[in-house]
Amino acid sequence: MHIRNKFNIKKLDTVTHSILMRYPFYENSSVEFRERLRDDAKVLRCEAGQILYGHKGPCDKVLLIGSGSIRVYVAGDSGREFTLYRVAAGEICPVNIQSACENAGVIAYAAAEEALEAVVIPAVRFRQWLQDFPQARHYLLDSTFDRFVTLIGRIRAITTRKIDHRLVEFLLREFDKSDHLRSAIAMTHEDIAIELGTVREVVSRRLQQLENADAIELRRGRIVLLDESLLRQTLEESNGT
Repeated sequence: MHIRNKFNIKKLDTVTHSILMRYPFYENSSVEFRERLRDDAKVLRCEAGQILYGHKGPCDKVLLIGSGSIRVYVAGDSGREFTLYRVAAGEICPVNIQSACENAGVIAYAAAEEALEAVVIPAVRFRQWLQDFPQARHYLLDSTFDRFVTLIGRIRAITTRKIDHRLVEFLLREFDKSDHLRSAIAMTHEDIAIELGTVREVVSRRLQQLENADAIELRRGRIVLLDESLLRQTLEESNGT
């Protein structure tokens, strides 16, 4: 991971400890391990939209998130993107870890979705800690496996479920997370297409059908839930076809 100079990176021991305490391999480790980790760790802060690492780029640091989140994605030659997964506070990025451990270029992109605060650790030191402290290795293996299972589930959904079904499932999931008085999703059609691994035109057409059925209302950069029962009904209908 190549951390650009415009990022704010400082040595802040108190903040470093607070962030690392979100990670079980640090919280449950020996005093020696904690001290060695903090000695080489620094705090990174950046704004939403910043690219943290890119396809085939260098990877000389491991990122451990304290607040905010990153989106990890792949992009084709045409510029079309597909979201692999997201990484939030207390989680690790398998792409970052794999690249750091193998001293190889990263195989995907990662961008901050919101203001980000994280601990960055030199990859060479991280590899040494993995050799010296088995608890760190076990944690990484478990976390990577869980992320791999989730990713396989996304791929299976793309290859076996119709876009109508996946779109409605996505909308219901996002509406459920909405903190608005009236459930709404602040996403463009292009944003949703990237999440679902399809093209904007397909998403726009399906969303228009749902609006015509009075299940949702389309606004500029926003989708408002009108009738959840109607939306769930379309999900049942797509399951039956």
